[in-house]
Amino acid sequence: MDHWESVGPGRGAFVNKFGGFVDMNSWIVDKEKLHNAFPALALGPFKDGVGDDRLFFEALKKHPHGETGKATSEYAISPGDQNFALRLRWFAEVGYDVAKISPAAKAMLIGSRPSASK
Repeated sequence: MDHWESVGPGRGAFVNKFGGFVDMNSWIVDKEKLHNAFPALALGPFKDGVGDDRLFFEALKKHPHGETGKATSEYAISPGDQNFALRLRWFAEVGYDVAKISPAAKAMLIGSRPSASK
């Protein structure tokens, strides 16, 4: 279960940068109450054209929300992602054998230091 990134408004690794975060695959949205926010999903504020989920999440934070407290999405992590090594450290810190993720994963952790932001 994700304890670091997609954990809701005001929490997690993205609290300082985005005020928290929830991956768009985990949203259940009332389309009538949030119809004005949907155009944000067509915009990418970052240089590489991504980030539309952050814009939409910004709109979601302004409305009442709830959570199940259960894992509702399954993720794949990619070695090409800029946060891959950080995620591996988080997994290792909670006792997960990161060598199961990727043969190169264990090598990526050698010499790395645990993250300061959990």
